[in-house]
Amino acid sequence: MLISHKDINLNLLDVYRRTILHYACEKNHFFSIVYLLDKNINIEAKDYEENTPLALSLLTRNLDQAALIISKGVKYGFVEEAGEKQSYFSYAYRKLSAGICFLLLDNGYPIQRALEEIPNSCFKESLIQKYIRK
Repeated sequence: MLISHKDINLNLLDVYRRTILHYACEKNHFFSIVYLLDKNINIEAKDYEENTPLALSLLTRNLDQAALIISKGVKYGFVEEAGEKQSYFSYAYRKLSAGICFLLLDNGYPIQRALEEIPNSCFKESLIQKYIRK
């Protein structure tokens, strides 16, 4: 298998500025993603549309692999869909699940930014209770 060769740089970018992790996420190759994350591949690399591997996982609704990437630590980032740019948290809140929102926050997503990105609601209050008023 080529990706297990010790002299291969797994962080190389192709002409679309994508790493092998971008493609594994887009095509839902779960065990390849596990392998690549174990090799400390750059999870923050942005492709030609400014999407990271996490953004592609969220866009394709592959939440198991998104959870794997999030567990490696997540910074503030964006999902680009149909010309609309949304933060990871905002996208998860509007289109995916509260579980992904909590996972993002538990793994380094800034709580203050998250609170700015969602409307006043009982969900917002539960975030304040869990992350600010501990």
